[in-house]
Amino acid sequence: KGKAVIHSSSFKYLDDLTSMIKRMQSYQLKITSHTDNTGDAQKNLKLAKDRAQAVKDYLVKQSLDGNQISCFGKGGSKPVATNSTPAGRAKNNRVIIELKAGN
Repeated sequence: KGKAVIHSSSFKYLDDLTSMIKRMQSYQLKITSHTDNTGDAQKNLKLAKDRAQAVKDYLVKQSLDGNQISCFGKGGSKPVATNSTPAGRAKNNRVIIELKAGN
C-alpha cells in the first residue's frame, strides 16, 4: 500500500498485453491509475500518477513505444466501491489500461 510498485502477479498480464500489441501496426494505450481515499488527497494523486508511470515504464522496457502510451493519475476522485471497508479500498486501488487499435 502506498507504493508505485507493480505486483509480480501482474507481470503475466502485462507480458501478454505486450505480446498482443507488438503484433499491431498502430495503437494507443491509455493508463489510468486510481487510489482509495485514505490519507492526503495530493499524495494520493501523486501516487496514482507514479503507479501509472510504473506500468508505462514496464511496457516500454518490453519494447513498446513510449510515445504511444499516455498516463493519468486520478487519485481517489473516482471510487468504484466504498472506502469504508478494506475490500472496497482494495477495489479502488486499481490501474486501468485502455487499448485503441489504429487503422
